[in-house]
Amino acid sequence: MELKDIGEFSLIKKITKDIFVDKSMVIAGVGDDVAVIKTKSEKYSLLTCDVLIEGTHFKRETITPYQLGKKAIAINVSDIAAKGGIPNQALISIGLTKDTKVKYVEEIYRGIKEEAKKFNIDIVGGNTALSKDKIFVDIFLIGEIEPEFLLLRSGAKTGDKILVTGNLGDSSAGLEIIENLDFKFEEKIKIKLKQAHLNPCPRFVEGKIIAKSRLAHSMMDISDGLSSDLAKICEASGVGAIIWEDKIPISKETLAFAKSVKKSPLNFALHGGEDYELLLTSPPENANLIIQKIQGKTETKVSELGEIKDKEFGIKIVKTDGRIMPLNTYGWDHFRM
Repeated sequence: MELKDIGEFSLIKKITKDIFVDKSMVIAGVGDDVAVIKTKSEKYSLLTCDVLIEGTHFKRETITPYQLGKKAIAINVSDIAAKGGIPNQALISIGLTKDTKVKYVEEIYRGIKEEAKKFNIDIVGGNTALSKDKIFVDIFLIGEIEPEFLLLRSGAKTGDKILVTGNLGDSSAGLEIIENLDFKFEEKIKIKLKQAHLNPCPRFVEGKIIAKSRLAHSMMDISDGLSSDLAKICEASGVGAIIWEDKIPISKETLAFAKSVKKSPLNFALHGGEDYELLLTSPPENANLIIQKIQGKTETKVSELGEIKDKEFGIKIVKTDGRIMPLNTYGWDHFRM
């Protein structure tokens, strides 16, 4: 059996089975994007890490080192934001090939430092190593949150409304453009979609608003695609879900691009990934309050796109013609891409 046969998430379950965890200290561990740890202070500690590897997550010819540095920090901040927390310190591990130009490394760190400053993150250490033929940047981010504001992916309850910030699919469409530079398309739209992929904006402010409102039951960020990440909330919470195709927020740019290349905009939105929007559930009576709070304090739109069901219901989608079908819950998987 090879990794491609079981995929990333089955592998994680296999290798983390029976690991020891001190449950008196660990609030959330393996199975969530962020570990939540009790401390001696009144706040919980939030721990997360994410890596960008050349050839897997980026190509040197399609992203500047400055963009790479910014993105490395941003995607980790997104994880902390999805808990409603505040990022505080970062450790930077970077692998470099012998032929890497010093200027290239300086530009990576210019991006890292600029993005860290934006979120008041102190860079407190890390590691630098030789990598044989691929560059990688790995960020370990430490944050904090008051226990009463913590949101996990495991809190969804039957009857909850499913909400999402922003639009879905822009990043995936942007990657399609980046990898196919010969696409003939309106330059303004190409730039916007490429920026969505190269320069993600974590919903840090929105995450704090949601958490401090105490109106939501669960939350996570969308990094692997709506279908895949909704399935993670359902699995962690022991529930099912139904979403409506015509309520999934897709930008006019992604709609126009998908039409021009004869691809489904729904596939970009459902399965593309790297949107770094917030996916959350709340009691029905709180959904509009959350929408009003976010849209009243930011320029970010929030869409209600579905409802949490009993586990036995499964995960389904209502098509635009009214048909109810099982939702294919696939997205980014490192070993099956």
